[in-house]
Amino acid sequence: MPYITKAKMLQNICKKSGVSKVTCQLVIQAFLEEMKAALLDGESFFLKGFGHFGISFRQSRKVHYFKKGVKGFTDGTIPPRGLVHFRPEREFREAMVATTEERYRRTGKVVKDLKGVRDFED
Repeated sequence: MPYITKAKMLQNICKKSGVSKVTCQLVIQAFLEEMKAALLDGESFFLKGFGHFGISFRQSRKVHYFKKGVKGFTDGTIPPRGLVHFRPEREFREAMVATTEERYRRTGKVVKDLKGVRDFED
């Protein structure tokens, strides 16, 4: 699956806005640092028309697994951690579904079913 890098995003934004590459780079870097700082502080991050980024915390838990080279099963612990999640806004989610269906009609290739995404209240 193709993806966009920060350098490619920078190039596209510079082209569309007509702003210098240095200015664009500073703005993008400041935006990403602000977003990262908010998430690390446990806050959520909302972008109107795009979606909601948030952090959920998982407690540590005990596991019982088979380890190669050791006779029988081994007990272990998974440490606690924070997970970043993204919840797209309704308009964006609907646009993704429409685009995916159109791509399927054009190419005939099977793509992930986005209709199963939970319907969140905006």
